[in-house]
Amino acid sequence: MTYLPANARVRTMPAVRPARAPAILGPLSALTVDLLAIWLSFWLAYQLRYVYEVGGQVYEFNQRSFADFHNPIALFTLLCLGIFLVRGVYRLSSWTALLDEMGLVAGSVTMAMGGLLLTAYLSQFSPSRLFFVYAWAILLGSLFFVRVARRQMREALWARDIGVRRVLIVGNGTTGRRLMQMLLATPGMGMRVSGYVDEGLGRKSLTAGSKRGVIRAQHLGSLEDIPSILDRNQVDEVILALPSEGHGRTLDIASWCRSAGVPFRVVPDLLQLSLDRVQLDEISGVPILSVREASIRGTNAAIKRGMDVLGTLVLLVVLALPMAIGALATHRATGGPILMRRKMVGRCGVPFTQLRFASPPPLEHDASSSSWMHRCHLDGAPQLLNVLRADMSLIGPRAQPADRTAHYQDWQRQRLLIAPGMTGLWFSNGRTDLTFDEMVRLDLFYAEHWSAWLDSKILLRTMVALLRGRPGS
Repeated sequence: MTYLPANARVRTMPAVRPARAPAILGPLSALTVDLLAIWLSFWLAYQLRYVYEVGGQVYEFNQRSFADFHNPIALFTLLCLGIFLVRGVYRLSSWTALLDEMGLVAGSVTMAMGGLLLTAYLSQFSPSRLFFVYAWAILLGSLFFVRVARRQMREALWARDIGVRRVLIVGNGTTGRRLMQMLLATPGMGMRVSGYVDEGLGRKSLTAGSKRGVIRAQHLGSLEDIPSILDRNQVDEVILALPSEGHGRTLDIASWCRSAGVPFRVVPDLLQLSLDRVQLDEISGVPILSVREASIRGTNAAIKRGMDVLGTLVLLVVLALPMAIGALATHRATGGPILMRRKMVGRCGVPFTQLRFASPPPLEHDASSSSWMHRCHLDGAPQLLNVLRADMSLIGPRAQPADRTAHYQDWQRQRLLIAPGMTGLWFSNGRTDLTFDEMVRLDLFYAEHWSAWLDSKILLRTMVALLRGRPGS
């Protein structure tokens, strides 16, 4: 969060008065669209298989009318929508990633299709199997398109302050300012900062940069002013981000929110713990806070290593020709060795030699001077050999030299518990825009929440970033 002089030209957040619809209308409209997508997908599958005979000729004795599929489609619809409801597809938060949502949707559709195939087998209903394959594939594509369109429409409305949630931030300490910075700079989350209150020691406003310019969050008063602010219906939600010395007021604020019928959330900044590392467990109904381990162990480590080896072998085959061309271009450009060796710190602080093509780096303040290898990130391709030698992983924290790691704080040293990676959340989430602390927090989040699905998402996001021509460093 940035403090600006009083005479600085900034844009004050406008008063937001979004039109509200009953909460059930959102899920109900989504369910209706999904219902239409299911029937349309089966109709298209019927056209492909039985009308246009895609996949082979359909003999006359195997021909069926679309009416023969009405009951199976109705059964699939009930199964699919039932699984959607049980798995919470229509209860996802507005900031759920598209890949996460589609992973949940694809699994649900596949389960429903499996139930339909089992029912067809038991009832001795045996149409062309390609019909089910086509219906499954078309439905997944349709549901993906529907969700992308819905997100685009929702973000377009949010950009016009339609349907957004007005948020009051309680506290302007480090945690509160970080939270306001994120909400002000990310309108795509569907939340707007109406203002903030504090202990009465804050400035009149706080500012943050965003795609819409410099935006100011208004100081609405002290903690004692919260009841009057809620009575004036200026906010839809309250987020408590008080520093540790202010936690004594939490119960009072929660009581005020309940009385006004306004939902509230509390940032779990207990004992100055990293916010994204706190895990809530319970023993016989007693809630217990714990901190996740920033390491990948046991079976997960074995699975990750297997994915590294398999992925590296595939990439070496795919990149064999580009790497050969890159090696020749490097030798011609430098006249020296093809590979550059750098001493870096690996897992558990063990040093290793990182390999890169010795392509000349770009000149300062002149991105056009960067070689094509650097722009395509091919200069880092020799690190695949580091992955095979288990010095690195395909995905992990960014490797750092010893003179950098020697100055790590204690909490930052935990990123050394996993092997450095060729890419990671630090790249796919905008590495040129991240501070080092933010990069470390992403590394810790990755280690604490590792899964094969998370690795797959990072690889997809990395490919998207490369296609967009994200600058290297």
